[in-house]
Amino acid sequence: MRRVWRVILSSAAGWATGMAVSLLSYFMLSPSRLRHFASIDLLGTAFLGALWAAALALLILLLVTLRRSPSPATCALVAGVVLLAQTLWRAIHPWQYYGDFPVWMLERDFVNFLPSALASGLVFGIVARRLDPNSSFKPTPLRGAA
Repeated sequence: MRRVWRVILSSAAGWATGMAVSLLSYFMLSPSRLRHFASIDLLGTAFLGALWAAALALLILLLVTLRRSPSPATCALVAGVVLLAQTLWRAIHPWQYYGDFPVWMLERDFVNFLPSALASGLVFGIVARRLDPNSSFKPTPLRGAA
């Protein structure tokens, strides 16, 4: 039961990081948005950005981490690949309808949210490794004549 709580705490840390980086990248991509925003919209913007960029990846990582904690780099890689798969899945319809690959969609849905996905996966991996007591690598001594 302790392992489940550790994994849930790792997911919460990854989700909070995804929300923070999503909000930061929202304003960094278009600084003029700073003048025209309502403070109530900040939470919604952060939530929706993290929902697109990190929710499915964190769910997959949560299920994998129940068995064994992957490395932080693997968690970030999984988050990036899941975001790419979501983007390509979403690009199927315009690709078939117009006959051309929608590069604008790749930029809008993948490149803009990539920092959020990578950061949430990385923080998830770091927190999961720090909380897991059995994640250290202990080499076995060599056997036989030396």
